[in-house]
Amino acid sequence: MVTAKIVTENWIPVFLAFSTGCGVIASLVLGKLYDRAPLPTLLTAVFLSSLFSPFAFFGGFSAVLVGMVFWGIGYAMQDTLLKALVAGVLPEGKRNLAFGLFYAGYGVGWLIGSVATGLLYDQSRGALVAFAVAAQLISLPLLVIANRQEPSSR
Repeated sequence: MVTAKIVTENWIPVFLAFSTGCGVIASLVLGKLYDRAPLPTLLTAVFLSSLFSPFAFFGGFSAVLVGMVFWGIGYAMQDTLLKALVAGVLPEGKRNLAFGLFYAGYGVGWLIGSVATGLLYDQSRGALVAFAVAAQLISLPLLVIANRQEPSSR
């Protein structure tokens, strides 16, 4: 945002605080919705969070603010819904290992994604946005497939 001259450096903490606040609100809303309709809530949250990149990288000040809302939704989805998903699939005695494996994979995925986006940032912002959106949208069919595999405990 600073490089693209959308905002000055002083605005970056404000945008981060705004997106964090949006994430807090989204966690509450998504958690309530997840209790009623888990899969539709998860799919909607992933889709909405995938909209962050186009708004953040191609928009002006107002669009970046909208992008920060989507960033907050993505954070809430990752921090709230994915934990509920893992906890809901496994019996209590096996959750520790499952969470460990989940977060190990999550961390490796985050590292690979961060390296890829860092490399793409210098080459093409369009390619960066396409990669970020595609990486999130690819998870949608995987979540549907995983939901079909899940025991019908819900």
